[in-house]
Amino acid sequence: YSTSGNVQDYAVLDTIPNNANESISIKWNKVNYNGEIELVKVDQDNQPVVGAEFNLVDSNGTVLVTRKTGSDGKINFINVPAGNYTLVEVSAPEGYTIKNKSTNVTVKANEKTPVKVVNDRITGKIIITKVDDLARPLGNVVFEVYNSKGQAVGQMKTDAQGKASMTLDYGKYYFKEISCPEGYIMDDTTYRFKVDQENRTFYQTSNH
Repeated sequence: YSTSGNVQDYAVLDTIPNNANESISIKWNKVNYNGEIELVKVDQDNQPVVGAEFNLVDSNGTVLVTRKTGSDGKINFINVPAGNYTLVEVSAPEGYTIKNKSTNVTVKANEKTPVKVVNDRITGKIIITKVDDLARPLGNVVFEVYNSKGQAVGQMKTDAQGKASMTLDYGKYYFKEISCPEGYIMDDTTYRFKVDQENRTFYQTSNH
């Protein structure tokens, strides 16, 4: 057996045939010392993460192979010699953060070793402060929030302090005022913003 996980094919004879020209038949089964690693990459909601890149590193620090997760969030490393390895996340897809960069794993012969790694989606928070023309907080103002495709993703309504907020995933957005209390003129401005790297975004608008 070699450190590479291969087995030398040979046989040792402890008897000598009577006839030197006589053939001898030997049969044996080759032992498989390899195993498999199945890596599953998910987000904080246990949904598969596509396109996360990992290195498989051996105990000597040598990178053996680099792979990316597929549509099911999985990478299968097959025919891996039994031993200790490290899975190192090289890069996360856009909109995600790397939670744990490296994961140790032990491969056993003829076994599949499951490994689950979590990427956190980047989220941010929009906070709107709504005031009137005298800078007094204005409640019951409703805003609609849209994503970059123009699809509505939710509504916010200001409270008695004139504040409204919403938590959003990584991406580009915009919001508009869609209703306001009687006696005020609705603001028809489109406000654009983006959520990136756990930023918190603040906006302030006013009625006239």
